[in-house]
Amino acid sequence: MYVDERGIIQDSQEAAKWYWPTAEQGYVDAQFRLGVMYDQGESVPQNYQEAVKYCRLASVQGHANALTGLGIMCGQGQGIAQDDVLAHMWLA
Repeated sequence: MYVDERGIIQDSQEAAKWYWPTAEQGYVDAQFRLGVMYDQGESVPQNYQEAVKYCRLASVQGHANALTGLGIMCGQGQGIAQDDVLAHMWLA
């Protein structure tokens, strides 16, 4: 937990609790944020497969940052088989 530059308390564990149900309901920003949290191990155990899952869900809805993240994960083989062609497709 920390206070951001606006003076608002940020609690990533509490945020994760809210992201899960909204991500499952198709809310693209929650899907992307959960993907990032799993990729970085932020308030959840680091799990690249879960990161790919949530970034993929957000990507198919056109979330630009999720597309980039998925491309990077494909290029590095994190949570998904390394595939330069697929990485290029997500990054293009």
